[in-house]
Amino acid sequence: MAIATTFDPEVLLQPISEEAPCGTDPRADISVTSRYLRVKDARAMARRAERANDVDNDGAPPLQEWGDVVDLSGEILSLEGKDLEVMAWMIEGMVRIDGYSGLYTALKVAEGLV
Repeated sequence: MAIATTFDPEVLLQPISEEAPCGTDPRADISVTSRYLRVKDARAMARRAERANDVDNDGAPPLQEWGDVVDLSGEILSLEGKDLEVMAWMIEGMVRIDGYSGLYTALKVAEGLV
């Protein structure tokens, strides 16, 4: 089952703004609607689902959950801040969804951010 994400490498490499090209620290927003807290929760849910699959042995990977991680990470990196922890979560999600192809694409973005 293929998962469509809104991952666009070119958009992620664009500056957030002229005044603050790297944006702000996404951790600064502690509201319940914070993208940072939502992506942390999405990643925790994806990892939890993977562990449950390991125990249950049903073999269905939680691709939709990892798609949520990739999408939310992309929103943070393109709208809030160029955060390397968030980029690492995006890499993790892309590997889960697209394997080596996802790893390659995500690492190219990470290289551009650094």
